[in-house]
Amino acid sequence: MSVLVKRPKKVRADDYEEEILVFEGVEVPANEKVKFDVYINLSEEELEELESEDGDERKGQCDISEYAGSFFNIPHLGKTEIAPGKKVRKSNFKLGIGEVLKELGLEEEDSFIVTIIPRTSSTLPISIQDVIIEYE
Repeated sequence: MSVLVKRPKKVRADDYEEEILVFEGVEVPANEKVKFDVYINLSEEELEELESEDGDERKGQCDISEYAGSFFNIPHLGKTEIAPGKKVRKSNFKLGIGEVLKELGLEEEDSFIVTIIPRTSSTLPISIQDVIIEYE
């Protein structure tokens, strides 16, 4: 899954210590182990290579400059049911991306593509309500 993220026009990243990519309303199965990796401006060739690894995460980690970070869910009990016996965990997920943007030469760009690659065997969907930029 890929999404175009637009940066706020009135904010200059240089005025803040860190540019934060915020995934709002991340919903994952609470009783299953879930992981997804996040990449910025990933090329089609790199995307195809990462998606064809079939669980081999040697390249799917931080050894390419487009890698921004990973989301992990450790199984939890007692969350809202999404189906009989299936519960959901809802949270927000933040990644500092200032260094990645600098390395990719995107500091002055108005927008960039964020790609999420699931690394889970869950058959239940992962949903994300919104992806925004914050500055701290």
